[in-house]
Amino acid sequence: MGFVSVVLVAILLATYTFVNRDRPNAGTENAPTPVLVAKQLIPKGTPGSFLATSTMYAATTLPPNEVEVGAVADPSYLNGQAAAVDILPGEQIVASDFASGVASMTVLVATEPIPKGTPGSIVVANGMYRATVSRPQERQVGAISDPSYLRGRASFADIHLGQQLTEANFPARG
Repeated sequence: MGFVSVVLVAILLATYTFVNRDRPNAGTENAPTPVLVAKQLIPKGTPGSFLATSTMYAATTLPPNEVEVGAVADPSYLNGQAAAVDILPGEQIVASDFASGVASMTVLVATEPIPKGTPGSIVVANGMYRATVSRPQERQVGAISDPSYLRGRASFADIHLGQQLTEANFPARG
């Protein structure tokens, strides 16, 4: 009787292994999937490098059946790209919402007067700018497209409402 039990267990184990050989992750198909979700409006043209280091998104997990195709889970994936469309609060951040080259048309524009000597970190922290997409003929020479450029710099002159932020307005501190 003992020998028959051992053979029976061996046959059941072999059958289970054979049936599940193509399922290396058996039981994980319903595991939560990590995704990034917009916490606020992410305007078209927002550089991915800025987004990746900002608080404009939240990392979360969702059931697999709720995850959109191309959902982004790693913010570093966004580096070198820019939002090709407006991404609304609560929407998943998906790869198809980003494109390379969009950032080259993006410029930062003052949303309020920025007094001479204002540190770039204050401009960024207080949201004194907005990212917008401009036509090539409207883009000023040295227009800044990525808010991270402003770190460690200060405005060289008064900047008026609606004026593009440029490298001449925010030169490197020497």
